[in-house]
Amino acid sequence: MFYATGQPGWVRFGGYAAPYGYPAPYQAPNPELEKQFLRGQVDALQAEMDAVSKRLADIEAGTAES
Repeated sequence: MFYATGQPGWVRFGGYAAPYGYPAPYQAPNPELEKQFLRGQVDALQAEMDAVSKRLADIEAGTAES
């Protein structure tokens, strides 16, 4: 395949990444990044809950738009 692509196998398949069939090395999670991610999830879910609650209140009040 070197002659077909001009590149050795380790370049064709992602540089110095683990070869196919081997798991990537484990990296310890960063607590700060995880907290930021989870806070973002909470904010997004809260906004969605607020929108659903408002729509439900509109429907129950009889002011629902079709």
